[in-house]
Amino acid sequence: MHLTQSQFPSLPPPGRLLLLSPAVDLGDTHTEPGSSMHRNASSDYITLFFKSKYCARALVGRHPLEMANTSMWISPASHKLDVTPGMFGGLPPTCIFIGDAEIFLDQVRTLRDRLRAANGEEKIKYMEWADVTHDPFMWPWHEPERTLALREIAKWLEEI
Repeated sequence: MHLTQSQFPSLPPPGRLLLLSPAVDLGDTHTEPGSSMHRNASSDYITLFFKSKYCARALVGRHPLEMANTSMWISPASHKLDVTPGMFGGLPPTCIFIGDAEIFLDQVRTLRDRLRAANGEEKIKYMEWADVTHDPFMWPWHEPERTLALREIAKWLEEI
């Protein structure tokens, strides 16, 4: 989003945005009982790494860890983000892929809803696949889902 909302004279604006199993709430505000963070904790291999807060700490640097809750660049799906009109607007066509066995599922749904509200439903392609964990494109046990998803993503790229 930063690239689309900032002017960089040496870079053209992005033509598309592809989000594959994105972590979009590094502040970890999607933790209510029954959330995917709890529901999928035992099925998603990334749970322990995410819970260590390593990525959040790396991104906030010397700032307080709480900054991860309120920065749209670090956690655009945070429940603690002060969402203002137009905040998520102006994005190019966007494709989001997430597995329903991922701990990030609820936060990605929040981001999807924010992007659709700001850019229109037709600009946001959302792919939620059953029984798929974080980043299935790396793992052979996610066949045939991996290949089918890659074909659907390729089709989306060709259509734009």
